[in-house]
Amino acid sequence: MRLSYRMQEIMGFVTKGNRLADIGTDHGFIPIALVKNGICPKAIAVDINAGPITVAREHVKEAELSDLIECKLGDGLSVVNPDDVDTIIIAGMGGDLISNILENANEGFRGSKELVLSPQSEPEKVRRTLHKLGYMIKAEKYFMDEGKKYNIIYAVPGSEEYCLDEEYRYGKLLLMESNELLEETIRMQMVVFMSARNRIVTNNAYMKDVETEIVKKNKETQAALQKQIDGIKKILKQYY
Repeated sequence: MRLSYRMQEIMGFVTKGNRLADIGTDHGFIPIALVKNGICPKAIAVDINAGPITVAREHVKEAELSDLIECKLGDGLSVVNPDDVDTIIIAGMGGDLISNILENANEGFRGSKELVLSPQSEPEKVRRTLHKLGYMIKAEKYFMDEGKKYNIIYAVPGSEEYCLDEEYRYGKLLLMESNELLEETIRMQMVVFMSARNRIVTNNAYMKDVETEIVKKNKETQAALQKQIDGIKKILKQYY
């Protein structure tokens, strides 16, 4: 069983002795490794698709951990009892889906569990959802693994909110540590935004004497892009 660097990083956030629910478990590698290594006494592996759960059950059986790891077919946390878990891992899916899973969970999960989340997209939405549901973000990682960039967000019960939209967009803790990969990502985004803004400015210059819906929409888009650019400049100055 080969664990990727990303999977190992995710596992590193789990508190020893906590019971685990791994949502979107795929092949069940993470719960198997955590139980086998004595980090988690018990685990529940959940996936919405029958194929992965069948494979996960086989892997659990091969590891001789069937008494300690339960594999369940189901949607998100709907098949998990809040009293049976202390840590929830949700990884390998988009931030919108992760947010939906958290928001639709039983009330017993809200603001009461350790969360280890690794959204493949829209980490901003995940951060906002966490704050809305009564969690504070204690740690984040942003790194490369096999040519791809990954986020890990570690949250525990608590109350906080960020002041800037950019702190939600890029991760306040990552900004505070001056994460170099994040800086590279932010600067690349700024180049893209500036290029798009400049194209709109040029197009509008050709249509300066014509007030059409296209021109109005272009001006709105230009203003939105400029706001993004100004926000990036502000955080680069503040954190880098």
